[in-house]
Amino acid sequence: MSEAASPTALCQLCKQRPPDTKVYYDEVLASQTSVTRLTRRRSGYSTRTLSSYGDMMVCAPCAAQYENSVGLRKNARRLMNAGIILVILGAFLFVLLLSSVQGSLLELALAAPVLVGVVMVGAGFGLALTGGRLKQPVTRYLQARLKS
Repeated sequence: MSEAASPTALCQLCKQRPPDTKVYYDEVLASQTSVTRLTRRRSGYSTRTLSSYGDMMVCAPCAAQYENSVGLRKNARRLMNAGIILVILGAFLFVLLLSSVQGSLLELALAAPVLVGVVMVGAGFGLALTGGRLKQPVTRYLQARLKS
């Protein structure tokens, strides 16, 4: 009988409660990029990743924490992408129109998209860090399971 099917088995992540929730996971466990110098001006890049995906049974609090982690990381990418685009477009607009509004309050209005973009990138980075911290029990378990 497998560990997940055993009635006395505990959650694989917290080891405190019985598993009662099925969770789908798709995680990159390790990634490595190497650069090879082909010629003086050309380099070759190769990337190796170790990923794992599937379903696992965990307790409801661990499942909620993992789903929260996935949501945070997804929203972080969206926020950072939108923030970077806003910074680039705002900086372009600022440089393009700076000479016509120099010394007026419109100068501050032109800088607003850049400032908002920087805040969005910072918030996205914070969400990514939080989501990464919340996924650690899952990645630790998956890495240990792959080793055995």
